[in-house]
Amino acid sequence: MQDLDEQEKARRRKEEIEFRNKKRYSNLFLFFGSIFQIAISLLIILGLWLLFAFIFFKVIGAQNQYVFQGFTIIIFIGGLMLGFTIYKKLAQYIIEKKNLKEKLTNDVIKHYAKLTKEEQEKLYRR
Repeated sequence: MQDLDEQEKARRRKEEIEFRNKKRYSNLFLFFGSIFQIAISLLIILGLWLLFAFIFFKVIGAQNQYVFQGFTIIIFIGGLMLGFTIYKKLAQYIIEKKNLKEKLTNDVIKHYAKLTKEEQEKLYRR
């Protein structure tokens, strides 16, 4: 009877350590992913803005500041959306390429990874 209790304690301890490791890896993945997303979004916005400014001032030769300001807002929003899209696709690729499904929590996997129907059912049952 006492062996059974010790085995149960060891099993629970192992599960707790595994859960903490998954949580740690997930937090690190999200932290560095967020930093990457901010950086890539800023680079995209800067690149689009420079391209538009070159086209607007050098090629077209326009001088209307209100049109330029309006397009700057559109470029900012478009750059953010493009950055989000690139980040999500890259996160999916990294999770699949590095086989991180076993190392990340279910919430992170549900959000980023491409899952088959069986994998989705398995994750949502937990």
